[in-house]
Amino acid sequence: MRTDRTAVTFACALPREARLAKRHGNTIVVGLGCKKNGVLQIPQEEVIAYGYACSLREDWRPGTLVEVYRIVDTRGRTIKDVPLLGIPGAKRAIMVGSDRIITDPDELRFIREASGADIVDMETHLYPNLLGCVRAITDRPRRPFGELAFAVDEDGHLLWGKVLTAFADAPWHSTCVSINALKADLTLWRLVL
Repeated sequence: MRTDRTAVTFACALPREARLAKRHGNTIVVGLGCKKNGVLQIPQEEVIAYGYACSLREDWRPGTLVEVYRIVDTRGRTIKDVPLLGIPGAKRAIMVGSDRIITDPDELRFIREASGADIVDMETHLYPNLLGCVRAITDRPRRPFGELAFAVDEDGHLLWGKVLTAFADAPWHSTCVSINALKADLTLWRLVL
C-alpha cells in the first residue's frame, strides 16, 4: 500500500464506514449502490473500497476481515481483477457485485454456487479506478440482515422507524444481526493499514 496515507481515498457506502476509515486517510461516502439523493454518483478518482460485506460462505463468520482480489458477475465471469493490499490476516476473496440488497438465504446460496464468489456488495464493482478492497463480514446466508438491511436510506442514514419495526417483528434475529454488525465494526477499528 502507498506510504502516504493522506493521498489515499477510502470509498464507503455508509457514513458509519467512513467514520471508521477516517483514521486511514481521506474518505468519501458514495451511498448504497453509489446512489446519493437518488442519483448514481460513481467516484472517478482512485479509491480503496472499504466497509462491510455479506458473506456467501457459512464458514466466514461476522467480523472476518477480507481482501478482494477479483470481482465477478452472478455467473462467475470476471468483471475486474483487484490489486491486493497485503493486509496481514485478511482472507482473500472473490466478490459479486450486486445492484440490490439480497437477504434471501436461498438466493445467497444460489449466487455462491453459480459464481464461486465469497462475498457480495453493491458498490465496489462500479468503481473504475480501484486500488484495493477491504471488507469486514457482517452477515452470511444462514443469518442474513433481513428487515434491518432495509433500515437505511440510499445515503446510508438509519431509518429509525424501520429499525424499531425490525426489532418488534423479530427481536432475537435483530439483536443477533446488530451484534454481528458490531463485530464487523470492531474488525475495521482494529485494522492497521
